[in-house]
Amino acid sequence: MAWANDLELRAVNCTTWVHSDPSLLETIIRNLVDNAIKYTDRGKVLIGCRHRDDKLRIEVYDTGLGIAREKRDLIFQDFYQVNNEARQRSQGLGLGLSIVRRMSNLLNCTMGCDSKLGHGSMFWIEVPRSAKELETRETLQPITLNRGNEHIVIIEDDEQVLLGLKSLLESAGYTTQTFHTAQTNTLRGAFIGAAKIPDLIIADYRLDAELTGRDAIEMIRKTLATPIPAFIITGDTAPERLREAKRSGLPILHKPVQPEKLMAMVRQTLSTEPKSYP
Repeated sequence: MAWANDLELRAVNCTTWVHSDPSLLETIIRNLVDNAIKYTDRGKVLIGCRHRDDKLRIEVYDTGLGIAREKRDLIFQDFYQVNNEARQRSQGLGLGLSIVRRMSNLLNCTMGCDSKLGHGSMFWIEVPRSAKELETRETLQPITLNRGNEHIVIIEDDEQVLLGLKSLLESAGYTTQTFHTAQTNTLRGAFIGAAKIPDLIIADYRLDAELTGRDAIEMIRKTLATPIPAFIITGDTAPERLREAKRSGLPILHKPVQPEKLMAMVRQTLSTEPKSYP
């Protein structure tokens, strides 16, 4: 992405060891770098780090738009985007930084932003330094998060929404399997002879011309002969569409999906005893 935007992307070497979950920390840094590139038209993006007492501050600098002081707290809110008050879908959903903040909370890490409008930004996260910085990678133990073994299938034809749902669920410790299409052959083929049965299916109601979310859920259930718990998400506001979705008998979550409501629905649906499959 940086090369496509004709930007200089540079990382300063750092040999300090930190004590954290490597997967979540990598995801956080990737999101911060992607965000910096997205809002930088020219110049560079720099990744560096510095010691702050018993912490290592990982910093991502950019020479992009910059953020006004009064908007710095807003950028970590769900669905907020700098210079996208009209909420154009082509610019994504604005879930990136809110998800990053939630990931940092899972790691008990502090993060923030320093910025000046028109002069770029610096996003940072502070991570505990390892007590033994010279120990080998094999002996360094990451922070153990409260992860479950639940596997969730997500079916959503909007790539930005799909990415947001995937990132949020994986940051909470779930594993995911995503589908950007609901074509019959694609879905059925993915689950014929599957080694693992999903614990939950989340499907957008209005997919493509071939299937609705309800159809996709039923196809997976029939293929696996298992009453897999499921719920629908929908952005439809037309009364007939809403009535149609409600007739499916599945729980419904309305877009824009608030992360707290999504996670509550996930927990509730997973805890519901599924009906026996005919």
